[in-house]
Amino acid sequence: MTFVSARLIIIDMKPMVRFYEPITGFPMTQSTDSFAELQTPSSMLAIGSTRTLPLVGGENIAKAGSHHSAISECRERID
Repeated sequence: MTFVSARLIIIDMKPMVRFYEPITGFPMTQSTDSFAELQTPSSMLAIGSTRTLPLVGGENIAKAGSHHSAISECRERID
């Protein structure tokens, strides 16, 4: 299994993008108003609004604004 990214589920995208870019020194790529990602040489941080929850398993997977707002995304190779 390979680690792909850490995804944070948040309510308001703009402040989070403004926060992470300067502290990491890497630009965030915001593909929609509901999703942005920051790629570093060794990992990826994805930020998704609550509107992205249906794409990763539904409302019960994570809750924005709580200690349950992070999702670890992994890829498994099946031969």
